Amino acid sequence: MQTSLKLKFSPSSVYGKEGRLYIQFIRNRNVRLVATPYSIFSSEWDNKSSAILVENTSLQRERYLKEITNALREEWEAITSKVLRLEKQGDYSLQRLVDFYLKNEDYVLLSAFVNELETVFRHNGQKQIIPVYQVVLKHLLDFHKEKKLFLKKINHIFIQDYTKHLKEEGKSLNTNLFYMRNLKAIYNRAARQDLIDGVEHNIFVDIYAQRRNTRNLDSSKNSFDELLKSDLPVHVMRKKLTSLKFSLDMFIFSYLLKGANFVDLANLKKSDLKENTISYVSQKNKRRVRIKLTPEIQRIIDYYAGTCKNSPYLLPILYEGSSPVSYTAALKLQNKHLKEITEMIQSEEKLTTYTPALLWETMHTRQEKSRLNQSKITVGS
Repeated sequence: MQTSLKLKFSPSSVYGKEGRLYIQFIRNRNVRLVATPYSIFSSEWDNKSSAILVENTSLQRERYLKEITNALREEWEAITSKVLRLEKQGDYSLQRLVDFYLKNEDYVLLSAFVNELETVFRHNGQKQIIPVYQVVLKHLLDFHKEKKLFLKKINHIFIQDYTKHLKEEGKSLNTNLFYMRNLKAIYNRAARQDLIDGVEHNIFVDIYAQRRNTRNLDSSKNSFDELLKSDLPVHVMRKKLTSLKFSLDMFIFSYLLKGANFVDLANLKKSDLKENTISYVSQKNKRRVRIKLTPEIQRIIDYYAGTCKNSPYLLPILYEGSSPVSYTAALKLQNKHLKEITEMIQSEEKLTTYTPALLWETMHTRQEKSRLNQSKITVGS
C-alpha cells in the first residue's frame, strides 16, 4: 500500500488547554495533516506509541477518552478500507482520500473543516483569514450550545435562528454581516468540496435583503460626507491625535479604493503602485483589483510616504516581518478609533472597517439604477 496513516497530537500553546489530534496522510511523499474534531490534554497522549492514554484519570474523563479512541478506530478502519478500494482501482490523489475522510458518514464537523482550511491558508500565504474564521467558529459554537456542529446542520432554518440570535445580541448591522459573510464563505468552500449533501444555495439571501433601510443608508452617507469635510481632520490635528487621524485616513482610503477590505489596505505593497494605477490581489477572494489613482488617493499615499520610507508596504499598517497577530491588533485598533470618531461626529450609524465597503456598494448600486433609468427615459423619449 503506497499510502500510510499516522495519528498525531499537537499540544496547545496555552498552558492547561487541550491540544488537537490530527491524522497524517502520506502518499507518494506527499504529506497532509488533517485536523480531527477531537481534543485531549498533553498528559493524555503517549508520543512513543502515538496513542491516547486512558488510565489514571477521572471516570468521566476516562469515558470521554474511550469514546474518542473508539471513534478514531472506526474512522481508521473506514479510511483503510477506502485506501484498499482505491488501490485496486488504480492511481488516485492524496486530496481524494482527505476529502473522503472529511465527508465520511456525513459527520463533517464545522470545526474540523475550519481547521483544515487553516492548513490551506497557511500554505497559500493567507494567514490573515485564520483568526477571522476562528472568531466566527467560536461565535457559532457558542450559539449552537453544543460542542459538535456538523456542516449538514447548517440549513435555512439554522441560518434563520442564527440571524435572530445576532439581532437579540444587539450588535451593529456591520458586525452581524461580518459573521454572516464569513459563514457563507466557509459554507461555500465546503459545498465546492462536496462535503454538504443537498446544498441550499439560497440560504443566505435573506440576510442581504435586510442590510439597511433607507434612513440608515442616508445616515451613513451623511456621516461619510462629514468625514470628507475638513472640520474633523482639523479638530483631530488640533488635539494632536495623529493615530486617530490615521484611522480616519484609512477609512477614507478604503472607500476611495471602492470599499477595499482593511486586510487589503494592510497588505498593499509599493510594488502594487504602477503607472497611476493600484493593482493588487484581494486577500479574501484572490481576484485582481485595479484602481486608477485620483488626487484624493495620491494625497493620502504622499502623506504617509515618509513613514513607510524603509518599508515594502504602501501604508504604515504593517511592517516587514509582521505576524497575523500584528494585523489582528491593527484591525482592533482601527475599529476602536472609528468608534471614537463616530462619537465625535455624533453619527447615528456606527462606523467600522466594513462601512466603506457597504457605502461604496450602496452608492454604486444607486448610480447604476440612476444610469439605467436615464437610459430608459432617453429610449422612450
